[in-house]
Amino acid sequence: MRSVIVCEGRDDLWFISYYLHKALKWNECDASLWCKSYNLSAKSGQKVFYMTSPDEKHQVAIFSSGGQNRLDRLPKEWLTLNEKNPSSAIDAIIIFRDCDDRSPDDLAHSMNNWFADCTTWLPNHFVLNNNEPVLLRNEIDEVDVSTTILPVIIPFDEAGAIETLLLQAIEDSSDDGKRIAQSSREYIRQFEDAPLSQYLNKQRLRTKAKYSAAVAITNPDHSTGTFMDFMLATPWEQSASIKTHMEKVVQLITGQLQ
Repeated sequence: MRSVIVCEGRDDLWFISYYLHKALKWNECDASLWCKSYNLSAKSGQKVFYMTSPDEKHQVAIFSSGGQNRLDRLPKEWLTLNEKNPSSAIDAIIIFRDCDDRSPDDLAHSMNNWFADCTTWLPNHFVLNNNEPVLLRNEIDEVDVSTTILPVIIPFDEAGAIETLLLQAIEDSSDDGKRIAQSSREYIRQFEDAPLSQYLNKQRLRTKAKYSAAVAITNPDHSTGTFMDFMLATPWEQSASIKTHMEKVVQLITGQLQ
């Protein structure tokens, strides 16, 4: 199984790769194991991280686009790669995004236009819905090629981002974790009710701050570090909420979901 998970930034890339390593024991691999015929082209500000399953039956390329405004051109680019290499096509493309303050399904629907120039691939009534796979098919040089598209826009049931899931993981960990997470939300919420002029003046920043406040309590040694340091501060990969959000990603890249 040859898959791509495309995300917005390097924090997302690190989150996904760390989860696959901790939960599935996947490891970094050479690009040639993912595909001998071609590599994914990464431009300035973008990064590709290749991983393989322990038995080397499944590989994934985790692609950081360098920002949400650079995502829309990538699915067409990769479907074009499939057209040029039908015998070694990409089997699945997972689009991993934060919903922030938008509805996950509305954000998924907004991505329909990304495939406007890929009509030969699209089924009738093509619509993207969050966490629901869509199978694309095409016949190229008498080879039947199929690629599954899966939007995964997190969190599924509230506004937020990766940090929202990580804060939920702290809350799920213990009674102390629940108290810490709730207190962190309440602490930052006061700045939503009475905004500061220079600090936490965007919802995205307040989302990050809620998680940062919790880490400052659970692991003060990591509280002034990078996002990677924050993530290492708690065993978040064991959280039921994280597993739920990553379930179909795991199923798809291991060939269990069509």
